[in-house]
Amino acid sequence: TTSSIVLYEFPAKTRSFVLYLTSRSVETIDRFPRIARHLKRFRHLLDRRREVRSGKIRWWELHWPRRERLFIAPRILAPQMGHHPRFAYAEHPTFVGFSVNLIAVKGFDELPLPALAGILANRWFTRHAKRRGVHLEISGGTLRRFPLPERDPALECQLLELVEERRSAGQSDLDRRTQSESAIEEVVRRLYGVGQSRRAAPPG
Repeated sequence: TTSSIVLYEFPAKTRSFVLYLTSRSVETIDRFPRIARHLKRFRHLLDRRREVRSGKIRWWELHWPRRERLFIAPRILAPQMGHHPRFAYAEHPTFVGFSVNLIAVKGFDELPLPALAGILANRWFTRHAKRRGVHLEISGGTLRRFPLPERDPALECQLLELVEERRSAGQSDLDRRTQSESAIEEVVRRLYGVGQSRRAAPPG
């Protein structure tokens, strides 16, 4: 569930599951009689969908799917709505709904994803994301506007270590969590050159 994703982490095991039913994941629904019986209760609604009526998908396919690789390859999970920005690095398969952005790398020379999670978890979104009541809306368009810093391999290595430290701290060890987050913020400030002369774009 979206609520289980917190800053830097999410539970490795969950009680909630998604029926990821597409033409590629399930060849025919007859192979899964219990799921078929469950879905037949809603067939009068499923049949009304535009894609079903046009023949693009079958009645039991629940998703107009994104590429399955995005749910399996290493990625960052970023809920679109919340009181605060939440970016969690994920290594094992995690299927999520449309309300969660998925951020993946395109090549080996890209910024390491755990380091990117640390960079994204700053105050820029509280100033630039759309407010909806008490929540921030971090859409794909907002993410694309986020100003990334110049590459700095040494600082990125530090950031990787600090993010892993923060992830291992969990939610229960408040002192360790606070120290790790403060250290992450300091390295991010250095990446943007805050207080230095070599860069002028602050993360806030």
